[in-house]
Amino acid sequence: MGKHMVNIRNIRIGQRLTLGFGLVIALMILLAGLALTRIQDLSHETTEIVSGTYPQTVTANRMKANLNEISRSMLSVLVMSDEEQIKGELVNIAKYEKLNVELATDVEKALTGDADKALLANLGKYRERSNKAQKAFVELVQGGQKEEALTKFLFSVRSMHTRYFEALEQLNTRQHALMEATGARSAETARNTTLFIVALAGAIVAVSVGVAFFATRSITRPLNRAVKIAEQVAAGDLSARIVSESEDETGQLMRALEEMNRGLQRIVGDVRQGTVAIASASSQIASGNSDLSVRTEEQASSLAQTSSAMSELTRIVRQNAENASQANQLASAASNIATEGGQVVAQVVDTMGAIDASSRKIVDIISVIDGIAFQTNILALNAAVEAARAGEQG
Repeated sequence: MGKHMVNIRNIRIGQRLTLGFGLVIALMILLAGLALTRIQDLSHETTEIVSGTYPQTVTANRMKANLNEISRSMLSVLVMSDEEQIKGELVNIAKYEKLNVELATDVEKALTGDADKALLANLGKYRERSNKAQKAFVELVQGGQKEEALTKFLFSVRSMHTRYFEALEQLNTRQHALMEATGARSAETARNTTLFIVALAGAIVAVSVGVAFFATRSITRPLNRAVKIAEQVAAGDLSARIVSESEDETGQLMRALEEMNRGLQRIVGDVRQGTVAIASASSQIASGNSDLSVRTEEQASSLAQTSSAMSELTRIVRQNAENASQANQLASAASNIATEGGQVVAQVVDTMGAIDASSRKIVDIISVIDGIAFQTNILALNAAVEAARAGEQG
């Protein structure tokens, strides 16, 4: 049963619907064919009644009517005295007798069954006797023997007509029985046909409902699962277990959803790995910024110390300049004193040598101060560049 269901599920939806509707259409055609067959049977039975049994009943009634006309003409002949009227009645007798002969021939041709042979034999016997009695009656009338004709009519013709009439009535009864049997059979066929059509129509409706239910269920259930999975994925849950159980369009849809889910899982995994890498890089950048901040603070401390040293050097230089100014004043004083006394010249020369040496030292100190200032500018520039880079990366 499971394999059978799998095979049905592997059929495409269009083919499945085609098979279902084809089955319903085939059942409808079967219903129409069987109904047509039953209707043809009813039509055949009705035709048999209309063209077979009923015409024979009509023929028997016409023969009875003709026989009555013959009896009436015979009675008229017996009471008439006018020869022309008598001849007219005799012509009527011959005419109706001829019609009965033709009608009897038609009946014999139509009734060919074994059950009708006895009726036909009885009818033929009394028809011949009736015709024989009628001929004798006509001959007596034509010979002017009305009394003998009356006797013939009362004791022979009328009894033969009665037997003939009874034979026709038996035929009529037989045909009525056949019509009633055929009618009952037709009614039974109609009832059976109605029940059969209703039962088959109910079966077709049941099959149609089953086909519609199965087709709808086989289409809507996978689609509902696909919708739920799509909603689950749309909500951010990629843990859904997607299984394709068929090879039809819904199975293809489930496989496509499975591939989409796997692709989204790969993308989310890649994004997660990228996020971890970005977090690690951010941590490293933060650590570098911290180191850079420490180094910047150290450079700022060094700059502060350098600035303090520069201030001290400036004070020393200023003091040396004052000393040089004082030395210059002393030199002026020594020169004045030299002009006043030769003894003091040697001391002045010595003092000037000392001053010259001090001046040279002052020049060296100024060169050292210029070098320190240049290096300090370089350090300040490097610190500003590092601070700028730390600000951009931070």
